[in-house]
Amino acid sequence: MSCEKSEKMAKKKSKGGVKLLPTIYIQKKIKNYELRFDFDKRFLAFLKSLPKGHMATRVDKKYVNGKEVDDWVRVIKPIQVGNIITFLRDNGYKFELQNVPKEEVQRLIQEYRGRREKINRILKERVEGFNIGDEKYDYITHPQGYDLHLYQKQGVKFLELTDGKAIIGDQPGVGKTLQALAYAAKHNLKTLVICPASLKLMWRKEIETWTDHKGHVFKFQPTKRSGIKNHPKKDCLFHITNFESVSSFIKLEYKHKCQGRKLDPATKKWSNCGEEIIDIQKSYKVCPSCKGKNTFKKPRVSGLVYIESKKGELINPDDYDLLVIDEAHRIKERTTEWTKIITKSMKDVPRKVLMSGTIIKNRPAELFVPLNFLDPETWNSYHDFGVRYSAAFEDTFGWKYDGASNLEELFERMSPFFLRRRKKDVLSQLPDKTFTEIPLVMTAKQEKEYYALEEAMVEIINEHGETDEREQTFIEKIHKIKAYSELLKLKECKELVDDIIDSNDKVVIFFNYLETGRQLKEMFGDNCVIHDGTMSSEAKHEAVESFQNKKNINVFAGTIDSAGVGITLTAANKLIFIGQAWSPSDMEQAEDRIHRASTTHDNVQIITYIVQGSVDEMIHDMLRQKSQVVSKVQDNEDFSIKVNRIEGDNIMEALKQALRMR
Repeated sequence: MSCEKSEKMAKKKSKGGVKLLPTIYIQKKIKNYELRFDFDKRFLAFLKSLPKGHMATRVDKKYVNGKEVDDWVRVIKPIQVGNIITFLRDNGYKFELQNVPKEEVQRLIQEYRGRREKINRILKERVEGFNIGDEKYDYITHPQGYDLHLYQKQGVKFLELTDGKAIIGDQPGVGKTLQALAYAAKHNLKTLVICPASLKLMWRKEIETWTDHKGHVFKFQPTKRSGIKNHPKKDCLFHITNFESVSSFIKLEYKHKCQGRKLDPATKKWSNCGEEIIDIQKSYKVCPSCKGKNTFKKPRVSGLVYIESKKGELINPDDYDLLVIDEAHRIKERTTEWTKIITKSMKDVPRKVLMSGTIIKNRPAELFVPLNFLDPETWNSYHDFGVRYSAAFEDTFGWKYDGASNLEELFERMSPFFLRRRKKDVLSQLPDKTFTEIPLVMTAKQEKEYYALEEAMVEIINEHGETDEREQTFIEKIHKIKAYSELLKLKECKELVDDIIDSNDKVVIFFNYLETGRQLKEMFGDNCVIHDGTMSSEAKHEAVESFQNKKNINVFAGTIDSAGVGITLTAANKLIFIGQAWSPSDMEQAEDRIHRASTTHDNVQIITYIVQGSVDEMIHDMLRQKSQVVSKVQDNEDFSIKVNRIEGDNIMEALKQALRMR
């Protein structure tokens, strides 16, 4: 831009004549940068448009010609400096740099332009449909000659455009696994797959079916030996482990500092203890120095400890070019052990692909950890994220991040690195999915038994004061009611399933409690296989294979937690819910076990039994409401959300609030 043009842009016309734009002072602090400027509506509007996590605001007072005026101050992160300087130059503002070397300014501007160019390139490619041209995909070699679908090739292209840092949120059944495998195989990337335990063998099967590579499954067998050694399977491109096993190979190292006081035997004076202990234990009850009890509070993570298996295997993040996390919604909670371990130990892996058909289970706040893991500079503050997109508010007990707000903006900001295709949009041969709700009316005896359980639960809720013991009691009561509701449905369910077996068809039944599974197995005997969390990975895999391939196995009965993700049950065209999950995404995931592109059925039927006038019915209605928020963020569905804040962090909390009103 010419000097003459800049001078013209720097002038504003007003009634009093010509007014110059204010000078912006940019000063480098220890970690961040500080902006100082006089009030300017246009510049403030620009700053307001920036992500909220990149600034804090205050207004100081200063005296000019004996008058008190506002001195605006903004603290910004380094990632936004290049953006701000670019805006100032393009719009004729004068600015002065303090403690900022010229070479650093150029670097910040180049980094900003590089990010923008990358985002614009991705968005352009997406608009154009990820044009793949005449590119060959011969690195994918299915023994039966199958090829990738066009949308799957576009998914591989998307991963290349994002440099392997992306969230693949395709609906279950679209083929997320194959897209990640194709990307890794194409670029020969040493890959670590982290998935649920029930999916480890499925991943190995897919790897060996679609590529020329083998998949090595880690098994952890602890030993006293420790130390970092190389993998025994260096020649293997794909390594597979599950979430729980990661916390066996890698431990968090905590730093504890005693908050108590101790008595000096020589001087007979008390002083602060301050004893520091670094260990893998989460908590200490007794200080070894002052012998004080419960003096260690809120330890902080100080590092990581790598532990060898009996075979000498070790998950060393430095070995990998690509990290693939399947069912990535499992790292949504910042406080869980494996979330901390994965996000801290794997943060330097150059490429990260997060896969989940339901990346949001209940609320937008669950997106923060995945986004922060991919791009910690842009998504750097959980609180700021919550204020902007979760309608966060502060009450007596602290900040709550359980709402939803500005969802259109959130979808737009994450869209360059978030790819989601729905089955109905990409799979032309997908069968119709029909829903049937069957209401059940309790008998007089059942009502008496049920309301005795509910009254006991309501009494717990209405007691004054919140304690961990009361909360635990409430959870136990609610699970008793849900288990009772499942057992009420078995008689009705048996009649329907008997008809399905007589027709030589197959059916999937989802439940929550082991007693329900035991009774289902007793009802249907050799015609039924069970899939629950108590079984080994091998036994679960065998149950799926038997149901899919053996004609005499007509019934697949599985828990929603264990069998609701990652497996294919397309031998069935009917699915029965006699239990319900706590989130709409878990229900959708379970439905999609039979509603997949590989099915040969023209129609699949989803049947839900609902006990009228019970907690079961309340949960069903709440799931329907929650699904609207989830669809708004993931799919940008065009419907209005009437309230900014959804009552309750999850369905259980919302249920507690509803029961108080009964």
